[in-house]
Amino acid sequence: MSKASNQSKQRRGRRTRTHASQSRAGSDAGRSLSTHKNRQQTRSRRRRADWIKRKSTAKRKAAVKSLAGTSVASKPLVRGQLQHVITKSGGRSAISEISREATAGGVIYRLDGHGQPEILLVADHFDRWTIPKGHIEEGETAQETAIREIGEEAGVHQLEPICWLGKIHFRYRRENILVLMSTQIYLFKALGDTNDIQKEDWMNGIKWFPYEDAVNIIAYKDIAKLIRLGHRRLEQRGEIKSCDK
Repeated sequence: MSKASNQSKQRRGRRTRTHASQSRAGSDAGRSLSTHKNRQQTRSRRRRADWIKRKSTAKRKAAVKSLAGTSVASKPLVRGQLQHVITKSGGRSAISEISREATAGGVIYRLDGHGQPEILLVADHFDRWTIPKGHIEEGETAQETAIREIGEEAGVHQLEPICWLGKIHFRYRRENILVLMSTQIYLFKALGDTNDIQKEDWMNGIKWFPYEDAVNIIAYKDIAKLIRLGHRRLEQRGEIKSCDK
């Protein structure tokens, strides 16, 4: 084989090795670019997740600040829903939920031997005198709840519904839950043997009170106002004599 032919083969071999080397370099560069792009996408996702977390934390802090500066009872709540307000504080555990609950109860009266009204009250486990009342169950009307609760808490089952007296609102704390409660109150006349009354086991007392005594001893002023309203309704019906109460 001639010398020129050998040199030609050597040049072709060098060109082949050069192309192969360039091809491998290009492949490595492509893989490097793909890896870099994936890393960028991962960092972008992490940054977005961090931003969402910071935004959520900022909203919770704003809700807490708003709660501290305004009346909780004024915040709109939808029946059956819970509004979560996450707070942090030292000492006593912070309120983490606000719950709205619907209840109903009744002012029960009878007339004594002089035609004057007496009001039936029950004493709860804190010795606070109040009216029978309880939570409205699914499928019940407020009046049906009031009648059921009067039967359960006072043992009075023969009632004549007179009228709706109104709705009151109050709140209390149950562990870490702030309960906003509304109570619809009705006026009922007790029928049958009105001395046959029976409190529930957890209660500390049950008693018929003269009208003025009931207004003075009841633990809740809003309910006392509705007892007075019930007295006026009975005057309007002509069931009792009109007087300045």
